[in-house]
Amino acid sequence: MMSNCCSQIIFLMCLLNVVKIRAQCEVPRAGDQRILTPESIKLTYSDGDTATFQCSVGYKPASLRGSRTITCSGNKWDYSKLKFQCTKKSCRPLPDFANGRYTYSPEGAEGVLFGATATAQCKEGFRLLRYTARRCLDAGWDGREPVCEVIKCPPPPEILNGQSEETLLDEYDYEQAVTYVCNAGYTLFGDSTVSCSKNGIFEPSPPECIKVSCDPPSLPNGKRVHGRPPYRFKSTIEFACNPGFKMVGSPSLVCERNGWNSPPPNCTVKSCGALPDFANGRYTYSPEGAKGVLFGATATAQCDEGFRLLQYPVRHCLDAGWDGREPVCEVIKCPPPPEIPNGQPEEPRLYEYDYEQKVTYVCNAGYTLFGDSTVSCSNSGTFEPSPPECIKKSCGPLPDFANGRYTYSPEGDEGILFGATATAQCDEGFRLPQYTARHCLDAGWDGREPVCEAQCEKPSAGHNRVLTPESNKSTYSDGDIATFQCSPGYEPADPEVSTTITCSGNKWDYSSLKLQCTCEKLKVTLSLTAQMLEIEREKLELYRERLAVEKERLQLDRDRLEVEKSSLALCKKAEQKTESHLKPNCTTAGDREGEAGVVQEETGS
Repeated sequence: MMSNCCSQIIFLMCLLNVVKIRAQCEVPRAGDQRILTPESIKLTYSDGDTATFQCSVGYKPASLRGSRTITCSGNKWDYSKLKFQCTKKSCRPLPDFANGRYTYSPEGAEGVLFGATATAQCKEGFRLLRYTARRCLDAGWDGREPVCEVIKCPPPPEILNGQSEETLLDEYDYEQAVTYVCNAGYTLFGDSTVSCSKNGIFEPSPPECIKVSCDPPSLPNGKRVHGRPPYRFKSTIEFACNPGFKMVGSPSLVCERNGWNSPPPNCTVKSCGALPDFANGRYTYSPEGAKGVLFGATATAQCDEGFRLLQYPVRHCLDAGWDGREPVCEVIKCPPPPEIPNGQPEEPRLYEYDYEQKVTYVCNAGYTLFGDSTVSCSNSGTFEPSPPECIKKSCGPLPDFANGRYTYSPEGDEGILFGATATAQCDEGFRLPQYTARHCLDAGWDGREPVCEAQCEKPSAGHNRVLTPESNKSTYSDGDIATFQCSPGYEPADPEVSTTITCSGNKWDYSSLKLQCTCEKLKVTLSLTAQMLEIEREKLELYRERLAVEKERLQLDRDRLEVEKSSLALCKKAEQKTESHLKPNCTTAGDREGEAGVVQEETGS
């Protein structure tokens, strides 16, 4: 029994070891220029082990945020969490060096990344001595800055019958120049100045100094009119032909290096040339053949069939050309050509037309001409061919525009012909601010393509919220912002929250509106208003009482004034009945006060 238990225990331990051996991962491989860090390189990887990656030589992490590790789960690596990416290191462009620059391979942005090559090139006139190429390595560009040496030239060659303007040097730098001059009596041919070239020699070839002389030329049937011998370099001579001859070739010659620049001209018998055919006729020449257009020949006019010659029947070839004038042939007559619907001749119709006289028809605006536009008075006395037709032009259908389309009037095929109207209509939720209609004109559709703007309806948020005066508009376009405030008597529950909404396309985005309004301010306002009204009522009552007192006082003053006026009138009557020295004194302090009151009343006090 004990032996069986031991055997089972040993079997279980072996089984566990087998499980442990199987629960391992292979060496991870991630690729994309990623390699394991030295600490992560092991012979075996067990369940739960982690492996960390780094970039290969010449590469750097594309981002510092991505996860660099993977975990052995059972016997497989969990690559799903590996976000680590590597990109090539950049050595950046090299600065241009003295008298040269770099070209990069490959071209473009790749030319300064790890593995690229920068090749040195010297400027024209310089040659490269050392350090021709540099490579972009892990630590940056290798090598050193190139050295370009200026090109040198030996002295230029001497020339016969001439020399350089200055004393020749032992050596010349690139593009340094030397100028030659000829001795007296010699002419310089070629470039007078030569320069040290990139090939290390002077270019172009040095000039030549040559003594030039030309022999006097002769001209049969002509004479010299300018220039006398001897003829040296660039001397000129001019010729003229005798009367009845014309010159073939250049009348002027120039003495050049190898003689005259061209052969002497020839003087040949003048030709008047063939006369162009005139209107409705032609010429015949005498004598016949080539001599019929030479000096002394005769050209006789002949009219075409249907025409008769009126004047200038003969012309002669003289020294200055053909004499006389172009002949005139009278033509056959034709009645006016027929009228055409929706068109007319370019010019007003005549009573009659000459033979081959043309009439050109044009169509009215908006119509296209089909057939021959021009007809002519023919040999038969009628206009041929048949007159053309004028048919309405077509503007073709307009393409639908963004968020809208066209409707045509009249409908059907006539809707795209001359005179039709295309009316723009926007889709629901859009409005048309301009270019509502286009018309088919002679040159095509007028106007411009309409633009349908997205719009929103007037916003209404409720809950004691109203639009601010600035946001209260008749229309709202895409992107417009509307701002709300509390209704009178209400105040924001939180002044810091958003009070605006935005028109997006043709709908308001109410999700951003957080304004809430409370009515506490209204209660306070009503209470204060009631107290103020009560105070005003009390003031009004006191004012009314004061007015009543003033009114009673004024009435008493008027009554007293009436009594005093009556007393004064009686006193004046008594004075008139007695002598002046016996007049009673009716004026008292009260009277004077009464008189003052009368005066005051009469003056409107």
